[in-house]
Amino acid sequence: MTGQRESSLAGATASADARPGNVSVVPAAEFEDRLAVTLRDMLGLTPGVIAQPRFGEEVRLSIRGSGVANNSHLRGVELSFDGVAINGADGFGDFQEIDPNFVAHLTVLRGANAFSGGSPTLGGAIEMSAIRGDEAGEAAILRIDAGTAGTVRLHARAAIASERGDALAAVTLQRADGWRENAAQSNGRLLLTGGWRLGPRVDTRFGLLGTDLNQQIPGALTISDALATPRRANPGNAAFAFARDINSWRGWTSTSVESDRLGRLLVGTAYSDRQLYHPISVVIDQRLHDGQGFARWDHASTFAGVDLGWTVGVRVRDSRTAARTFAAVRDGRAARGALTAHSIQRAGGINLLGEVRVGMAPGLEVLAGAVAIETRREVQNLRNPAASDSMVYRRTVPRLGVIWTPDDDTRVFANLSGVYEPPGFGQLTQGGLSDFVPIQAQRGTSAEVGARTKVGPVGLDVTVYRVQLRDEFIAFQTSPLIPAVTFNAPRTKRNGIEAGARATLAEDFAGARLEGRLAWTWNDFRFDADPIYGDNRLAGVPDHTLAAELALEGQGWRVAPSVLVQSDLRVDFANTLKAPGAALWNLSASRDITERATIYVDARNLSDEAAISMVSTIADARAPRANLAVATPGDGRAVFAGLRLRFGARP
Repeated sequence: MTGQRESSLAGATASADARPGNVSVVPAAEFEDRLAVTLRDMLGLTPGVIAQPRFGEEVRLSIRGSGVANNSHLRGVELSFDGVAINGADGFGDFQEIDPNFVAHLTVLRGANAFSGGSPTLGGAIEMSAIRGDEAGEAAILRIDAGTAGTVRLHARAAIASERGDALAAVTLQRADGWRENAAQSNGRLLLTGGWRLGPRVDTRFGLLGTDLNQQIPGALTISDALATPRRANPGNAAFAFARDINSWRGWTSTSVESDRLGRLLVGTAYSDRQLYHPISVVIDQRLHDGQGFARWDHASTFAGVDLGWTVGVRVRDSRTAARTFAAVRDGRAARGALTAHSIQRAGGINLLGEVRVGMAPGLEVLAGAVAIETRREVQNLRNPAASDSMVYRRTVPRLGVIWTPDDDTRVFANLSGVYEPPGFGQLTQGGLSDFVPIQAQRGTSAEVGARTKVGPVGLDVTVYRVQLRDEFIAFQTSPLIPAVTFNAPRTKRNGIEAGARATLAEDFAGARLEGRLAWTWNDFRFDADPIYGDNRLAGVPDHTLAAELALEGQGWRVAPSVLVQSDLRVDFANTLKAPGAALWNLSASRDITERATIYVDARNLSDEAAISMVSTIADARAPRANLAVATPGDGRAVFAGLRLRFGARP
């Protein structure tokens, strides 16, 4: 359940290898010598993860077609930081609280592989593990980044550790003018983590994550305008001073107890306090209080000569949001007009996880489990009590998997699972603009088969999956200034391939090691005999993405050109309009100038190609008065540089 984390990169990798599905572990070393801000920066070479930048830290995040209805914000993939859910209790979330400088490694659990954390969503989960005081290699780090569009970032951290405990404090301050108009940001983030060992097998950990963010939103343009004048903001965004300002605090604690006879028990709690001020075509003012409790019991033994393991877990959520909406004033200062809506939104419930693993033969393990969900959505309308309403969603979602390990370098896996995702308040209230609407939970079946293997210097990961859904959340934008309308598509289907390769091409190439990496994702997402759209493709995500990097690495230095290719983006569900694809060429380089100092350069979009980063989906581009301001321009050529200073060995 939420709260589970691996204590080290090695432990996370071992856990991923034991899962019968496509799981990736990405260490911070893969992005620490670049200006990492978004999930694309952190997971750009991870197959199956589509992260299309929108502004600031926000992306359209899609794994196996999750989130195609997300023209903004987050849902469909559960994000957690050190075991604490970033998503709210209704599944909704923001990306702005993520700071890559605070992350030790990420674990990408696609689809059913997230069952181990109690999540049966289509996209699965991304678990971010915080840097720990007992794993930091230095007593302190100071990092300075600067570059294009007035970007300046300062990061500092300090760590201590002893046999009984550890502690780490980190802070990041960042400001940028933004590559586009109305895209400036200024923010600060704080992380405090620590642990105390009450005994050789009793470990308590705690943490506090704070965010103070002020961020403008440039908005979308027509495709032609986005390609011709990409620096422009949407005129409405500038006139109403679209922005997202967040002040949040998340605190958590967990205790693990291990026993040779009883296995490992983990229990913990978390609490979040979040203030959102979000001027768009209306002004959204919300205060969220979110409490979580979790427990998990893992055990492994041998019974009658058969290896047997099991996991039992529970997660309880409860949140309360005081939500007010005001009329927006077109004065360019994000002023509030008259109060138009006032409600109390409550969400929460319980997730139960049960999983059994049986060793059927040497190298062959079968896993069977289920996640049971009961979750509620309640809106108390304080301006119109008659419009108050509530919904309760219940379902038990099964999963069956098998993993075969014929040798140390090869794992073959397959699994079959259910998919379930109840709607959030955004769907039920159509972005806060209406009373409850009858949106059903998204549900379906997912199957995957794949292999991870290594042949000489080449490592390969290939997974093929198929998903069939009922009542998928689909959204279309009717106006550039109004939240998208959500509806349930009766039937949809997905086929896809996630493929990654890594190879050492030469151990001695001009005195350096030459390595290559490649990540390819193929998406075939369609309606299934829909009464309106037939078997049309779903809009929003590309059919193909390809990321490749060629790295030359010597003693204390590294140079790595790379390319990111995205195919055309369908804009409407009628499949009449596309945004063109693009190939973005990049170059990163780093060098240790002393034992304690490293410099880096991160150059992006070297050819300064005008490209479309993402599109907001619409119903039919041919319809009269259809909203065609749906394209978010990608950034042009940008260059960033940084200096990282390391001080002393950690005490």
